[in-house]
Amino acid sequence: MSNKVRRIFSKAVNLITSATAQGLSKGELGSPDTPEEMKSIARIAAEEGIVMLKNNGVLPIEKDENVCIFGRIQRDYFFVGYGSGGDVNKPYCVDLVDGMKNAGIKVDEQIEKIYSDWIKKNPADDGFWGAWPRYHDEMKIDEKTVADAAKRSSCAVVVIGRSAGEDRENTLKKGSYYLTDDETALLDKVTANFKNTVVLINSGNIIDMSWMNKYGDKLGAVLYVWQGGMESGNAIGGVLSGKVSPSGKLPDTIADCYESYPAAKNFGKKTYNNYAEDIFVGYRYFETFAPEKVMFPFGFGLSYTTFEYSDLKVSADSIKDTDTLKVSFKIKNTGDRDGAEVAELYVAQENSTIFRPEKELKGFKKVFLKAGEEKEVEIELSKRAFAFYDVDLGDWHVETDDYKILVGASSRDIRLEGSVKVESTVDAPVKDLRETMPAYYSADVMNVPDDQFKALLGHEIPESEIHDYPNLTFANTLEDSACGKNGAKLCKMLRKFVGSEGMACSIALQTPVKNFVSMSMGVFSEELGHQLLDILNDKKPMGRGIFVLIAKAIPAVAKGLPNLLKNI
Repeated sequence: MSNKVRRIFSKAVNLITSATAQGLSKGELGSPDTPEEMKSIARIAAEEGIVMLKNNGVLPIEKDENVCIFGRIQRDYFFVGYGSGGDVNKPYCVDLVDGMKNAGIKVDEQIEKIYSDWIKKNPADDGFWGAWPRYHDEMKIDEKTVADAAKRSSCAVVVIGRSAGEDRENTLKKGSYYLTDDETALLDKVTANFKNTVVLINSGNIIDMSWMNKYGDKLGAVLYVWQGGMESGNAIGGVLSGKVSPSGKLPDTIADCYESYPAAKNFGKKTYNNYAEDIFVGYRYFETFAPEKVMFPFGFGLSYTTFEYSDLKVSADSIKDTDTLKVSFKIKNTGDRDGAEVAELYVAQENSTIFRPEKELKGFKKVFLKAGEEKEVEIELSKRAFAFYDVDLGDWHVETDDYKILVGASSRDIRLEGSVKVESTVDAPVKDLRETMPAYYSADVMNVPDDQFKALLGHEIPESEIHDYPNLTFANTLEDSACGKNGAKLCKMLRKFVGSEGMACSIALQTPVKNFVSMSMGVFSEELGHQLLDILNDKKPMGRGIFVLIAKAIPAVAKGLPNLLKNI
């Protein structure tokens, strides 16, 4: 279908799904009467989540600096993710351009107009439930336009947008986890002409960042601005202008490439996934086995100021696992700007019998400090901070041992170290699994043999095949029929027509036949349900069966559709 037709269709579907999902009247949609307190809370939340990965001094932007903004996301911003939580009716949204202007940043009018005019002629397709876009096609911009812009300004902001959500997570494709060719071309041109380039990642999750190595010092600053909701633009403007010092920390590890992640070989299948890496997920894997594969560690985030950690104290040298350990330390803002620091506390067992990560995050606190100010921070640790889950006990269990107390600015940037001995109050042995599961004690977690994964599970590895259903009933789904001749054809047709990766396709394939009948309010009758089952059970030819089904469906649809529309 054409882009224009698709947009019309998308708007129609969104109108229906939004109204039914949210239950809002027309008078409540887009209400401008948002309390100032709510605006402030929304803005602060967005500001504090922004993570600055790199800054060579280009940020904050000078007050009189003329800034050129590149990328259609400057207007077609992804404010929230998709799904039940993202499909909401927001009272207003502040995009990147307006947010930067509101912060007092001088935005280049010529580049802004070029993008605004193009966006009007090429509006973004917002999609509809289960068929949302992961990105928007980028405008192609010529070298001369970029070069001329660089003559008016030394600072450029490039914004890259991604969205995902319920049944619409990232894929290993350009426009999702990877940059598109147009995005790469834009970065090539901007970094080649501008003295300072700032890149903003407007995404709900991590994307590939290996391209940073290509541009090196040509990138002045890189920030994950996420999807900050309706105050997104104002939050970004506050950080870029220096009114707010960035204080967000990475909730994940950014590896040098996708293949370096521990789940890379076992994740992404459509029918099943083996979690063979067990507890070694994210930083737990990288800090234990592959520190050299990390671009930016878990918990990382820069600020416009600097912080000094000191005076670590633990409330006792030795405790029982029923006791609470108090850990205190001091943080001082040693820079000339006010700012906030997220202090992270990790625990590491010294001589574990069972396999455990090098360190595990067990507490954190965000501390706001004026320039030169110092505060004491206290974090309490209970039994769970030192325990692992013992499947034999069916409970959390602490092994008697010495434990390191590590405090720092990220999983890699540990500033203070202490220790405590923890004594178990449960008389139970801790299994040594080195002989049966050696991979989990070594750096070979990404290649766990089947026999070791089986030993970990405690049973046979579940089969990945879709099981045959010899006689499908009203309780079965279309997906259950995929092993049959007609069912396989019908599922293939449906995926091609609706889109194999969308929520709409998933609902159609995974909804029991009986639900089609009960939820359609008479549009899809019980008789039609039996007709469909005859086709799925290969009792009737596919072609003739579908023809008869459609013929019988027309009167039912004509009769039941008014009632269905009435209830939408």
